[in-house]
Amino acid sequence: MVAPKNAEAVKTYLSAQKNLTEGKDKEALGGKSAANPGFLGTYNEYSSTKVGKLAGYNAALLKFKEGKFQEAYDLMDKFSSDNKTLEAMKYGVMADAQSGLNKNTEALSLLDKAVSASNDPYTTYYFTRKAGILALGLKKNAEAKKYFTTIDEKYQDYDNGMSDSYIEMSKYLN
Repeated sequence: MVAPKNAEAVKTYLSAQKNLTEGKDKEALGGKSAANPGFLGTYNEYSSTKVGKLAGYNAALLKFKEGKFQEAYDLMDKFSSDNKTLEAMKYGVMADAQSGLNKNTEALSLLDKAVSASNDPYTTYYFTRKAGILALGLKKNAEAKKYFTTIDEKYQDYDNGMSDSYIEMSKYLN
């Protein structure tokens, strides 16, 4: 009975996606009625399907946008995908949610997971840079230097030389 569930999940997902495209975030999030299940309802009803899982991912992003960081974190924590870039993005959103909850040490750990989750060079660069900036903010200068040195060595094409200035900052910021 997976095929009918998948077909119904796609319908409710696309309806939520249409609302999101039109800037109707609350309707896209949904979950308040059977007539408009939105991403939340699609996730709750069809979480065993790929579309249901993706609906949960989108619901987490909308919860984050609302400033409901713990709810966003919890939804994203349940998400999994075979797509390594999506997995990296999951950890990145979870890190941002933890930062929103002033749990920056946990956020840094999640950014490390985001860095290692994907083999896409830009995604890896992006989360390495975020980790370096967060490490600077936490006054973990040696860690920050490590992140920015990695960027300088592996991801120069994306960085435009910015890592050099961050490396210098890591030497002097206290």
